[in-house]
Amino acid sequence: MKRASAADGLDLYLPASTTRPAHALETALRAAVVDGRLPAGTRLPASRALATDLGIARSTVSEVYSRLAAEERTLALALAADALANGLIS
Repeated sequence: MKRASAADGLDLYLPASTTRPAHALETALRAAVVDGRLPAGTRLPASRALATDLGIARSTVSEVYSRLAAEERTLALALAADALANGLIS
């Protein structure tokens, strides 16, 4: 298993022989959120540092970060639209 540096304050584990590192990283980040190891508002490590620590390509980390950010924006828009439709905000 590959592990992010403890200096990052983020404890991530990826299978050492994964053929899909982007999927493994995304799964690890989601697990960190669910487990409370990555609380809301926590700044993620720089893509270069995380890629180096995990031994994966920087472009892979950037791809995962972009995908998660887009998902977060989509969720925020959906929640805002729901709140607006239900009169919770005006």
